[in-house]
Amino acid sequence: FFPLMATDYASYQRLLDYRIPDIEHTRSVRDTILYALGVGLGADPVDRKQLRYVYEKDLLALPTMIVAICSPHAWVAKSGTGFGAKSVTSDQSFKLHKPVPVQGEFHGKARLASAIDKGPGKGALFTVVRELYNKSTGDLVATLEATTFCRGDGGFGGPTGRGKAPHALPASKPQFVCDLATLPQ
Repeated sequence: FFPLMATDYASYQRLLDYRIPDIEHTRSVRDTILYALGVGLGADPVDRKQLRYVYEKDLLALPTMIVAICSPHAWVAKSGTGFGAKSVTSDQSFKLHKPVPVQGEFHGKARLASAIDKGPGKGALFTVVRELYNKSTGDLVATLEATTFCRGDGGFGGPTGRGKAPHALPASKPQFVCDLATLPQ
């Protein structure tokens, strides 16, 4: 078994046939708190709203933490197809079906949803949809979608096009705003 050139149609077909491995992930209360601290919450030690994410009593998980749970990192490069040597996440979104648990075991199932050939020397776009389940209850917690842009991997004979249309900018003002200063440390 050897990787083919990414511009080879056979590599593209192998990518379509590649099954992204399921991922098991355990998160602790400590992980939840460290995530919140890492993105800047807790800088104001008397802000009760921030403390809900960094203090064990009545702890909440920051919803964006969901993107780090059961993430199939570098799945394109690991596929053995020759794609993904120069890749970056270009678009990411999620829909929560349940509140994110502050701790527990999770099971992630990912699948390739689309592959777009931008042309020789221009790149490729691969979109993965991932479903994240609470392992103890079996409940679907979130559905995530991420697009990876692979520079130089175009010209493999796959479908062409622009990919997903960008989100329309809202015409109304935001419902709320949260400004967090970058912490000095």
